[in-house]
Amino acid sequence: MTVPPTRAWTLERNDRRLHFASGRAATMFAESGAFRVRPHRHPAWKIVLALGGGIEVGYGGNRTVAAVGAIVPPQLAHTCAVSSAYVALFLDPWELALGTGPTHLNETATHRVLEALDHPGPDADLDAARAELATLAGAGAPLDSRVAHAVREITRPGATATIGAVAAQVGLSQPRLRTLVRD
Repeated sequence: MTVPPTRAWTLERNDRRLHFASGRAATMFAESGAFRVRPHRHPAWKIVLALGGGIEVGYGGNRTVAAVGAIVPPQLAHTCAVSSAYVALFLDPWELALGTGPTHLNETATHRVLEALDHPGPDADLDAARAELATLAGAGAPLDSRVAHAVREITRPGATATIGAVAAQVGLSQPRLRTLVRD
């Protein structure tokens, strides 16, 4: 899930700069240096765009994708390393077409997403970047309106509703709502 709209911050320390921005369309994290992370997974699409170097995404044992940009599908266990400054975008799982493994983005595609983003800072255009990614990767299937309502209710700032209460609001049993969300 993306973080509730709209929050942004920048952190500078020594020669490192971190930018974070969150909105309806996406969440962005950008860093001015290289990074490497151990195996992990996300509930969202993860898009990593190198700003001068390359990216290596490892998954499924010894399989890797090396490129200047990569799209990692939700729930895929993976490692990730970037040799330069980078931008990472996170999109809700229903935003892009389903994929089973990481997709490499060539320089042209990476540049298109970065152009749409405008700049990796607190005022980044997350809506435009999401739209460009949907053009490149394919838009996801429309979200069931009952699931969309449940997601909005549960992720609303200060929300206290239980899953059972939200399921009742949309006329479903709790197990049925869970099944729709999982699907």
